[in-house]
Amino acid sequence: MLEKAYNLIIDNVGVANAKIWGSLLGACKVHGNAELSEIAARQLFEIEPHDAGNYVLLASTYAETNKWDDAERVRTMMNQRGMVKSPGCGWRGSTI
Repeated sequence: MLEKAYNLIIDNVGVANAKIWGSLLGACKVHGNAELSEIAARQLFEIEPHDAGNYVLLASTYAETNKWDDAERVRTMMNQRGMVKSPGCGWRGSTI
């Protein structure tokens, strides 16, 4: 149903906000869809460029789908932008 959700979002131009894209990104992590998570994350990076949680969630999705180089690329991007993950939020996306 992730593709259906994505299509619903893009069919309603101008309605999608950070909460909608964030929900899709979270669902992509749960269901292991790294490709669609990239699309959602790109939208979030434009809307909320300084929200480290979006980057962590994308990196976690990559890690859980064994895309280690991509996960490292996102972590490097965070470091280059001076971002740090929030305390209590693991790289695997779990909250302590």
